[in-house]
Amino acid sequence: MSLFILREGSRSSSPFAPYILALFNGHDPDSIPKTWSQNSSRFAALNYDLQAMVRKWQLKVSVVYQHIAVHVIQKYTTQLSEGGVCGPSTTSCLEFYSLERVIKVLAVVQARDWALPMHGVYRQFLAPLIDLLNFGQVGIRVHFNDKRRAFIAIAHKGVKSGSELLFYYGQFCRDQSMLIYGFIPEGSRPCRRASLNRPRRNNGKAATLSS
Repeated sequence: MSLFILREGSRSSSPFAPYILALFNGHDPDSIPKTWSQNSSRFAALNYDLQAMVRKWQLKVSVVYQHIAVHVIQKYTTQLSEGGVCGPSTTSCLEFYSLERVIKVLAVVQARDWALPMHGVYRQFLAPLIDLLNFGQVGIRVHFNDKRRAFIAIAHKGVKSGSELLFYYGQFCRDQSMLIYGFIPEGSRPCRRASLNRPRRNNGKAATLSS
């Protein structure tokens, strides 16, 4: 998904471009600690537990990139160079689809994606427009309807005309919220060390640190 977003977002013309532009306008990857260099001053300012979480995530992504993404780029250079974003050489495409770029895209994807049962399997996916909802609580609930093959969002209470539609991401502790979203909602509880790596799910937004 990250490679696809990089390709479509860099083409001179793409039907996905308006959504991709909105995706990154709605969530700046530079605000998410997962994109920060471990040698930077802002990384050094993070608490010990959050630093450990960032290191673990970056290491995992780096391993996956080296063992999977590089192979994909080498095998599908022609497809990934469509639109003139790189190529036609594999070397130029490896430079374009760099680990640094993949990390930034993946961080935003994981901050905006949904995690819901879909055809009997718990899946993570993006849902254009609805995945741009900011954090808050106005009574919106979501699910995937297998029969209709549709993602459905329903307001279970009245929403005042002209007010912003918001979605409650879940009850994350402070470090978890900062790691995933790049901000700490008001009223978030401090993290207990035992809870930092414990998979959590809510009623929609993806909530696993290992996702």
